[in-house]
Amino acid sequence: MGKSNDIAQQEQLNAAFQEYINKQTVALDAMIKTAQSDITTMVDQHYKTANITDANPLTYGTYEHLTTVSEWNVNSVSVAMTAISNAIFGKAPLPDKDKDKVSVNTSTAGDLIKNATSMEILTLLISTAAFNAVNGVLNTIDFTTSTSIQKQSATKVLAPGLTLFLCIIDNQYSKAEYLKGNTIVQTGYVFDSRYSVTEANRIGKFNLVQSLINEMSTMTELASKLSDAISNLDPTSDAYDAEYSKLTGRQDTLNKRAADLQKKTNELAANSVTTH
Repeated sequence: MGKSNDIAQQEQLNAAFQEYINKQTVALDAMIKTAQSDITTMVDQHYKTANITDANPLTYGTYEHLTTVSEWNVNSVSVAMTAISNAIFGKAPLPDKDKDKVSVNTSTAGDLIKNATSMEILTLLISTAAFNAVNGVLNTIDFTTSTSIQKQSATKVLAPGLTLFLCIIDNQYSKAEYLKGNTIVQTGYVFDSRYSVTEANRIGKFNLVQSLINEMSTMTELASKLSDAISNLDPTSDAYDAEYSKLTGRQDTLNKRAADLQKKTNELAANSVTTH
């Protein structure tokens, strides 16, 4: 589990703080186990409704991050999603810290690769769509400075036949004597992606560049919602600093990724890369 510098420093200096964090982590771990069961139910219902029997696991696992509100941003999620998508296509192995948390089914990846002509675009599409899915779920979570645990789930089609099932758990708590009262945030991500040749064939041919453009449109909508949320914050509220820090952190990461994606999409579009 990733940790911010503030958290790591406090754990080294204060045994009581370490015990406090451990108790909170136990609570989050319990919710993650429940979320894994919920994800299984979501997967079963999705494919049962669609009458699909050949959906195979592509990637699945969990990811946890512990930080303070003042240091929180979604960049670590962006990095994790990119690393996972690179691992799917053999572009780079997963970092050692993630190997025991994330599984990649290379057989299913092979089926997916055979049905797409541009791995570069598909890799970018998967990481971007997953990143947007995370941000979309985070938008539904009510961030406050009070102790709370919240959970939200989402199902998103990343590409024809490729579906992401995602659950985000947000555990926030504060302790006046630690970190100058800064709110601590633990975030857990439980994900499962499946690929179905049957579902891919039903959807038919698609343009990967156009799919990226669609994801950029999603980013624009997410950025707009963040701007509205920031504008609507009450500066007199005790929760103002925490909410402002978290929202602007997400906005900065989203804008940077959108700019990088725009540049890459322009390059790909110029080369007129499409699927057959």
